[in-house]
Amino acid sequence: MNIIFSSDNYYAPYLAVSIFSIIKNTPKKINFYILDMKINQENKTIINNLASAYSCKVFFLPVCESDFQNFPKTIDYISLATYARLNLTKYIKNIEKAIYIDVDTLTNSSLQELWNIDITNYYLAACRDTFIDIKNEAYKKT
Repeated sequence: MNIIFSSDNYYAPYLAVSIFSIIKNTPKKINFYILDMKINQENKTIINNLASAYSCKVFFLPVCESDFQNFPKTIDYISLATYARLNLTKYIKNIEKAIYIDVDTLTNSSLQELWNIDITNYYLAACRDTFIDIKNEAYKKT
């Protein structure tokens, strides 16, 4: 199972919690791919140690902030790391299937059922974010 996150150093502690919640609820060896926007070595070590304690792997993939420099920053708490997922294919090669999860997500059950969904004839499967107020114009621009 391949899981993708995007994070900067500020969100690295949330990333660790999200990874732990997945590991504890999904009884499968997992490869975590982190679109890395300057996560410091201390946080990388914590995340690596957490994953390796459960026989999972972590791959930190450096993302250049300048690729997203001209993107709108319409909401204060949204970092440039939010945009990195738009260039997934630039950073991640040779993976046929993956699940992208926001860094501030807690998983309270196995992802196996989601992983098993057959998306063979599709480029992408997605779900609506039900917590976003669609009346807020700033969200529509990010």
